[in-house]
Amino acid sequence: MASDGPVRGTHAVTPHRGNRNQPLSSNRRALLGFQVFSWNVACVGSLVIVTVFWVALFDNTPLTSTDVNAHILIAPIMAIDQLLVATKFERKQMLASFSFSIVYVAFNIIFFLTAPEDERVIYGQMDWGESVGNSAAFAAVVAFVLVPLGGLIHYCVFRLREYIYETCGSGSRPSSHSDIEKGGVVTAIFSR
Repeated sequence: MASDGPVRGTHAVTPHRGNRNQPLSSNRRALLGFQVFSWNVACVGSLVIVTVFWVALFDNTPLTSTDVNAHILIAPIMAIDQLLVATKFERKQMLASFSFSIVYVAFNIIFFLTAPEDERVIYGQMDWGESVGNSAAFAAVVAFVLVPLGGLIHYCVFRLREYIYETCGSGSRPSSHSDIEKGGVVTAIFSR
């Protein structure tokens, strides 16, 4: 007969479906770490992408379906995702998004230097051949102003989600690995 916990007198645990108290393996911990990193970068990045598009890139030309998907829908989709996914966010994780923005600027410069002449410029604001100063200023504003601001908004949405959990989910807090496995706000609210 299978038990729901340790067998008395031994340290063995009878595995059964739904046992969430087992420790995470190193592979699983690394995978969860990567998930948290990529999710934080995506949440902050979506806000930065939308802001940069509408403030610096949009030139009143008709929007394409790509523009709608990449520059309009991404932010609300990520906001909804933030409310549903039970991933913990700490302010120190804003460094991941900042690091990613620095890597992107480096990629943009390397791409400019190595791409064929007619394909060098990804965005007009980052034309490293015509206006290095303007490109550097634009990259600095994005990296040092928009990314931290996006991180702050991301943190505020995280705190809102925590508040929703505490008020609607009978006081349970979603910020643990076992809660990631169980689901997000919807699971916490409707499983009570």
